[in-house]
Amino acid sequence: MLNLKASGLTTPQMTVGDGAMGVLAVVEEVIPITRHQRCWVPKTHNVLNALPTSLQTKATQALQGIGGAETKARSKKAFEVFLHSYGLKSPKAPACLQKDRESLLTF
Repeated sequence: MLNLKASGLTTPQMTVGDGAMGVLAVVEEVIPITRHQRCWVPKTHNVLNALPTSLQTKATQALQGIGGAETKARSKKAFEVFLHSYGLKSPKAPACLQKDRESLLTF
């Protein structure tokens, strides 16, 4: 990150990462005004692993609706629908998703 900044990297508006705390800490230290978004690919895998196989296909579609929403408002609504839909069936999956809510919904 320091080499990139020294090479003239302008301040990126947002970084995307898989939740590795070391990388996020470096970005926050070197470019503190950059917003961070949690990458949906590993998060989706983590959430699906917390669900029974029979629910994973519909859950995948629901998660894609959150991450692929055109606006933050639509993403938030889809997020709430997911939490409500899967909360009683398998509470670990919504808890896994909720844990990174703020960084998942960075637009």
